Amino acid sequence: MDRIDPFRIFARVVECSNFTRAGDTLGLPRSSVSAAVQELENRVGARLLHRTTRKVAPTQDGAAFYERCVRLVDDVAETESLFRRTEARLSGTLRVDVPGRIGRLILAPALPDFLERFPQINIDLGVTDRAVNLIEGSIDCVLRVGPLIDSD
Repeated sequence: MDRIDPFRIFARVVECSNFTRAGDTLGLPRSSVSAAVQELENRVGARLLHRTTRKVAPTQDGAAFYERCVRLVDDVAETESLFRRTEARLSGTLRVDVPGRIGRLILAPALPDFLERFPQINIDLGVTDRAVNLIEGSIDCVLRVGPLIDSD
């Protein structure tokens, strides 16, 4: 079990007011949820929940601890996703120019999968064997094969 998991479990128990419902939403058996909360109470040295046969509610310490847990879990989730780029953020037009054979044999067959994976991206594909001016053509990416004639 991840070190942050008991905090997530405790927060879900408070939100659901029930060990069984919390376990259902987390995909865990009730016994695992109960054991995690009990282990957490032992670790922090305080009783966090009032338990009855039908409902649980946070104690005064539990309510304060719950607020901290929610912030902690949210901070961890945000930190873990800090450098992940979601495909939903990728959007716009990508101007690409490639030689004819590469465009026909490699790029064109791969485009349907790419466009399905990144639906917000539009591809402006130029397929030509002649040199193009990247600045004038607003080309983002170009691939050329052969000796470099002019580095400008």
